[in-house]
Amino acid sequence: MERVIATHHHEGHELDVVEFIDDDSVTIRFVVDGELLPVGSHPDRAPTEDEAASLLGSWPEDASTEAPSPQVAYHGGLHPREVIALLEALDDEHKAHATYRQVIEDFGAVRPFINIVDSEARHIAALTELMQRYEVPVPANPWPGKVTRYHSVADACADAVNAEIENAALYDRLLATTDRSDIREVLHNLQEASQDRHLPAFRRCAEREQDRSGHHRGEYGHRHRGHG
Repeated sequence: MERVIATHHHEGHELDVVEFIDDDSVTIRFVVDGELLPVGSHPDRAPTEDEAASLLGSWPEDASTEAPSPQVAYHGGLHPREVIALLEALDDEHKAHATYRQVIEDFGAVRPFINIVDSEARHIAALTELMQRYEVPVPANPWPGKVTRYHSVADACADAVNAEIENAALYDRLLATTDRSDIREVLHNLQEASQDRHLPAFRRCAEREQDRSGHHRGEYGHRHRGHG
């Protein structure tokens, strides 16, 4: 369940503070001009009027602009959309790492999770180094203990396939937010690793586990790793 608990306006922009209720947990998320900000890009609480005004004051005038305007800067000279892109990429990698680590805890050192979880850790390190270079605060991983737990390795592999497919679309979108060569290089490398190595490995796992167990649930099941 979700509900808007506060709305702020400043310089033509609108900030909705949304409360997401899942079982007994409550999460606060910000929506600026209809765009849901990623976990870690804002406090997990309702903002003060000054905090809301500061956030909206730094928001780009044209939210549809793909490439950032050099006149609008945030941490380390970055445009707000570049900061959000880095935080969104980090959140996706954090969630993948926590999900794959949970699979290992539940089922043991199963492949390809035992290899790919280390790769996800390297992805997190690459993004962390980039964010530190631009003086962007790096949030801790909020996902351990909150990710989907699976009934079988087959289920985990099936959802991992869909997660890696959607990861490609995520990085296509994030790459469009910047023309900075260092940021684009990191994002492209993470996308390439996902599509060229992780996705084929999880597809082989899904096929192997389905053949082994006779477990069928559509082509590759339902994805549980996404944003939000």
